[in-house]
Amino acid sequence: MGRMVKKYENRIVLFLDILGFKHHLNKTIGKENVDDEKEITKLYMSLLAIRAIAEPEDTNNSRIATQFSDAIVISIKEDDKNQVLYLLDDIASILITLIRHRIICRGAISYGKLIHTKDVVFGPALVDAYLTESEAAMYPRVILDQNIIKLGVNYDKFYEDKISAEKGLLSYLGKDEDDKYYIDYFEQSHYRLSIKELNDYVGILREMVLAGRRFKKPDLKVKYGWMKNKFNKMVDKYTSEIFLSYYKEDDRTELEKLSRLKKIP
Repeated sequence: MGRMVKKYENRIVLFLDILGFKHHLNKTIGKENVDDEKEITKLYMSLLAIRAIAEPEDTNNSRIATQFSDAIVISIKEDDKNQVLYLLDDIASILITLIRHRIICRGAISYGKLIHTKDVVFGPALVDAYLTESEAAMYPRVILDQNIIKLGVNYDKFYEDKISAEKGLLSYLGKDEDDKYYIDYFEQSHYRLSIKELNDYVGILREMVLAGRRFKKPDLKVKYGWMKNKFNKMVDKYTSEIFLSYYKEDDRTELEKLSRLKKIP
């Protein structure tokens, strides 16, 4: 068989890393090295949920997803219509799904030369995404360069004009204190959840942050300190009269519960 020669494609690539994966694995093995089937099933279902969101439903687009152990790589061609928008939407869904499974992660979205097939993935863009995730993301967040937003605007066919397209893409994002854009799974989570689901979700977030405060390692204190700050900003938004007024026709009991949400001291 002759050697197949391939060229790099210009692709937008996500590298996503599950944090504390060893801890989750340790929970799957109980005393005397006996499998904990309940914990194995929980972890399995969490990874399966990621896979279900990551894999493309439309086989006509350029998206490819590869999952290995505690990491997932998703990439799209730079000029694939609307795919940056759909990618951001799916990443937001993945982050919220993982939180509901009490799992946090970190990642980065980069752009550049990449080969990504169902069999292999490699290239400078993946290295850049990996290094950005490990060295710059720092907190449990998925960061991206503003150039990704520009690419999304340039190849958008969902919105009527470029201004609307940029607003649509930015609606998924927050801008952090270090000026980095990140997928906001705190203040933007309500777009994907009913009021009841939102109450459950913020309750899980609160439990995770409070549990994280017991860790003594400096890197973990920084991670959960960041989450606490984002949580408290989210409380300001979700308990405001303006926000609650948008849902006045919803379940009054759930709205009242949300209005009583408290900050973490």
